Amino acid sequence: MKLFQRVLFFVPGLINILPIVGALSDEHLVRLYALPVLHADVALLLRHRALVLAIVGGLILWSSFAPRLRGAATIAGLTGMLSFAVFVLALEPTNAMLLKVAWVDVLAAVMLGSAYVLHWRSGSRSRIGG
Repeated sequence: MKLFQRVLFFVPGLINILPIVGALSDEHLVRLYALPVLHADVALLLRHRALVLAIVGGLILWSSFAPRLRGAATIAGLTGMLSFAVFVLALEPTNAMLLKVAWVDVLAAVMLGSAYVLHWRSGSRSRIGG
C-alpha cells in the first residue's frame, strides 16, 4: 500500500514538473500550450508559471518519499491544479490545448487527493502538515 501511495504522489508531482521546459524559451512555451507567437510580457509570465509549477511539483515528488510533507504538498498541488481548472471552466478559452491541460490537472488532482486520503487513513500523518 505504501508503494501505491508513493506512486499516487509521484505522478502528480511529475505532471507539475514537466512544464519546466517552458521556462527555457518562447518556442517551448508556444509548443507546450499551442499558442501563437508570444508578446514578451506574456512569455515572461508563462516562464514564471513554469518555474512555480516545477517548485510545487518538486514538493509533491519529495512528499512521495517524505510523508511529513504530504499535507503541505497536497494543499499546494490541489490549489494550483484545481484553480487552473476552475479558470478554464469559467473563462472558456478557445485554445483546445488549454482545455487538455485542465483535464490533465483534474486527473492529477484526483490522484493527489486520493493519495492524501490513503495516507491519512493509514495513520502515518505527522503533527505538522501530515
